[in-house]
Amino acid sequence: MFFGQELLARYELTGGEALIAASDGSERFAESLIKKSSLFCGEVQDFSAFDPGRLLPDFDDSAWEPVRVLPDFETRFCRQSCPCDRVSAVLEPKLLAEREGVRIYDAGENLAGRVRIRSGGGDLSVRYAELYDGQKLDFSSCGGESQIQHDRFLAVPKGREVFPVFRWSGFRFLEVTGKVEEIRVEKLHADLPV
Repeated sequence: MFFGQELLARYELTGGEALIAASDGSERFAESLIKKSSLFCGEVQDFSAFDPGRLLPDFDDSAWEPVRVLPDFETRFCRQSCPCDRVSAVLEPKLLAEREGVRIYDAGENLAGRVRIRSGGGDLSVRYAELYDGQKLDFSSCGGESQIQHDRFLAVPKGREVFPVFRWSGFRFLEVTGKVEEIRVEKLHADLPV
């Protein structure tokens, strides 16, 4: 997935007046901490230049770039008819092995989900697989070595919780490199009746 400098969005609120949020050109933007996100290969987040103050209402964004308003174009918006995905369970993975700063965890079942980690500071790497041979993760069931689900979090402040924002993985086992204070697995799925 490429994150460019264009956004097309329409918001409709239920139970009230219609609201259309559109740019008038007064907005500003800056580069995100998310540098790459691929459904199959993982997400990269870089905290080295991230200022958490940018999330506050009184943040001074004068150094940011102005947005460029694009001409309107014909697009048919369709309401999402499926319930949103949600976290259905939070699991504590079991540590299976630790060698040279690399830890292998077992979530206890094959699932679709993501990992939340409270960082001990520095870089973190998480690779996912459905199989573990007792020595290393086996990626053959998820696309092989050329398509490893691999999330990387760079220059993470100590105590910061990190997780992939735009993707999740199919896995049972995970390999974590870096300093970890806490780790949890979140099962995710569409909120449909079974």
